[in-house]
Amino acid sequence: MNARKISAIAVGVLCGYLVGYAIGHTKSSFAVVVRGGMGWFGPAATPTAIGAAIVGLIVVGLIGSLRLPYVVAAASGLVGLAMLVVVAGLAAEGTSSEQQLLVIVAAGLLMAAAVIRPDSQVWFVVGLLVAMLYGTQIDEVFALSAHYLEQRSLPDLSDGWPLLAAVAAALLAFGFITGKERCDARVTGRGFAAAVGVSLGIGLLIWVTGQSVGDPPVVIAVGMIIGSIVWAAWLRRPDGVAVLTMLAVAAVIAIDPSEKYQIDQFGSETQIVLLVLAAIGGMRWRRPVVGIGLCAVVAVSALVPALIESTSVTAFAFRFLLPVAVGFAIGACLPVAPTTLLALSIVPVVAGRFEFSPAAAAWLAKVRSSGAAATGKAELVWLENVPDTYSLTSNRVGPVIVATAVILGCAATVHWWQRSTAEAADSV
Repeated sequence: MNARKISAIAVGVLCGYLVGYAIGHTKSSFAVVVRGGMGWFGPAATPTAIGAAIVGLIVVGLIGSLRLPYVVAAASGLVGLAMLVVVAGLAAEGTSSEQQLLVIVAAGLLMAAAVIRPDSQVWFVVGLLVAMLYGTQIDEVFALSAHYLEQRSLPDLSDGWPLLAAVAAALLAFGFITGKERCDARVTGRGFAAAVGVSLGIGLLIWVTGQSVGDPPVVIAVGMIIGSIVWAAWLRRPDGVAVLTMLAVAAVIAIDPSEKYQIDQFGSETQIVLLVLAAIGGMRWRRPVVGIGLCAVVAVSALVPALIESTSVTAFAFRFLLPVAVGFAIGACLPVAPTTLLALSIVPVVAGRFEFSPAAAAWLAKVRSSGAAATGKAELVWLENVPDTYSLTSNRVGPVIVATAVILGCAATVHWWQRSTAEAADSV
């Protein structure tokens, strides 16, 4: 492993985690929709994720089309890091919308630096998923405040200086090692247009859904599934495989019955190690169908409590098999065009906004109900956490079955595509 690859890996995982932290901790006026045991946490993180992806697309498009040196990408990442530190240091100055705009630009610049080289892409997604799935536990390690404050868009990062210093060092090393080497990232007009269209389409879907009376979780889920399938068919095969793989990953994340906002009773260290090792395994044995199949197994485990009076299988699957399935699937399907990956980064963020656990249902029920009956919306009140639970309710059986069907459909399509490609290669 040479210095270029090591620096790219460091940039990918560190920038991925910091971007995930910035997106997950963005403060904005956000509401929830409560439907029995089903909740939609929106639109707090999603506009930031969408805006950051578009900023990253613009930067990557310019660097790739003009074949600028990689040092430009490293410099953009450093600018983004500086902006993020400034925003996090603000107290009452400025408005939340102004600070959120700065966070969007900063995250986008960091994302561009993290996905521009193929060697860093898997680790960018790993870092992003670690922040999204296990960020609460990591916050404790870096002494980062996880509180959503009214005065600013990000919590105080002053105690997290080791993380910030590590990101800065990785970007500096990346820029120094690559020097004036020209960017050879594959950026095509077709791929760029598709990525921008998908990013804007997700934002439009969420905005329109939020303005209407109905069942936002269902509408958003159906829209994301249909859009991902069309997008995958539009792209070249390797990128299409990555889109379907990420759709499968998002489906199993969306139905995760564990409480995402509490400290995991098992700790996060084992889960993160499993995620990393599985990603390495996926990079070594490039079989995305295996990873997608494991996602299906995890999803099916959510139905076990409906059959037997035990939650042990479900608990084990979502605590330990989930990181293995996700890590292997991601490692096996990447790298792809950086534009595709930037748009794909939105998908797990949206999936993480769903919550189907009874614990969350009880928590979401404690909201200010002014106007909720007429609009189906309510303003979230941050109250005490409800103990984690794995009991299955009728409200979640339907989503679990649909998610499993989507995952199996992704596995079948990816298998068919890869077999067709192999047969075509053999016939030449």
